[in-house]
Amino acid sequence: MPSSEMKLNDILKNYLHGVSKIPLLTPEEEYEVSSLSKNGDQKARNRLVLHNLRLVLKIALRYVNRGLSLEDLVEEGNLGLIQACKKFDPSRKCRFSTYAMPWIEQSVQRALINQGASVRLPVHLAQKINRFKKTQKKLSQSLLREAKFSESLEAMNDENPKLLHNLQSFDVISIHNPKSEGVTVLDQIHLPYIHLNDSELDFIDQERKQRLTAAMTQLSEKEQIIITHRFGLDGSEPKTLDEIAHLTGYKKENIRRQQLKAMDHLRTLL
Repeated sequence: MPSSEMKLNDILKNYLHGVSKIPLLTPEEEYEVSSLSKNGDQKARNRLVLHNLRLVLKIALRYVNRGLSLEDLVEEGNLGLIQACKKFDPSRKCRFSTYAMPWIEQSVQRALINQGASVRLPVHLAQKINRFKKTQKKLSQSLLREAKFSESLEAMNDENPKLLHNLQSFDVISIHNPKSEGVTVLDQIHLPYIHLNDSELDFIDQERKQRLTAAMTQLSEKEQIIITHRFGLDGSEPKTLDEIAHLTGYKKENIRRQQLKAMDHLRTLL
């Protein structure tokens, strides 16, 4: 195992061990701290986050092996926890953990949808599929058999059954997988520039670079730095989020979010 991976594992183990040692707040302490947090007390908000990190870990462990590392799942869950701290009103007469759980799960699920999938579906469509699968599983348990699609759809009471049917049949295959007689999907895709000569290909590459350079100027300075390092646009090797964080001093989760935002902006411009 590379030394960088060993170091990362050690950091994660220390974090998990430290989180498990943090005691939960009593209802009285929680009410006092959350009241101060609601009034803008940053120390109180930090304390509320700290004493609920164990909840984030518990939820993150449910989503291991779905496309993101435990470290990334915990980071995304912590962002959801922070949002819950900002929104929580102690006058709701419920424990903070009950209120925070949906925020944490939503943050983790959105990260899996946006970053973990081979093909990225819009968040609302991916959530629709997840809701359908949960409905189908619950119905199968009550019927003591595998629920039919029509039965699950009726139980879900969805307003767009055709769309859901199409999403259910959605499949991902590699363009390098042979279909028949050794012919791959890639072989059957018509690429208009496949027969161009070298000089014509060079011109296309140069034109793309010019368009990308022009689009990059529309990004903020921070986004330009992140995209340049992430994809090696300055001629260097592409860098990981950890390497960019070390070079720039930006937080890793901030880099990830800025990258997603910048990529969406570039797609629109290009």
